[in-house]
Amino acid sequence: MDAFESIESLAIEIKKRLNKNPSKKKVIMLYAFNATGKTRLSRVLEGKEDETENINETLCFNAFAEDTFIWDNDKLILYIKKSWITDLIKDEGLDTEIVDNFKNIIGHRLEPDINIEKGEITFKITTRRR
Repeated sequence: MDAFESIESLAIEIKKRLNKNPSKKKVIMLYAFNATGKTRLSRVLEGKEDETENINETLCFNAFAEDTFIWDNDKLILYIKKSWITDLIKDEGLDTEIVDNFKNIIGHRLEPDINIEKGEITFKITTRRR
């Protein structure tokens, strides 16, 4: 997992990843606990808090994510409500790419298992090969 010195340095890394290959559409989804800076990060990415270059992307946070995703603490399942997001993942076959991106950001031991038909993402810890 990467550590960042500031919200601004995280914003720079996100912009770098989004702008890596401009001909491909990319989605980056971040989850963070309350009071960790999601709104501030979105404002930095939109160029409203500093002089950083604007990006032509949309950052979805708070109310949108709360309406689309539901986290079940007891079962450790992230539920996805049927929406344009599930249609996009299914139609474009993005589930493998989402898993790969997740593993690159979080680390290779925690792995999501996406089941669009059930509207669920479960997580497992894989064993490392020696």
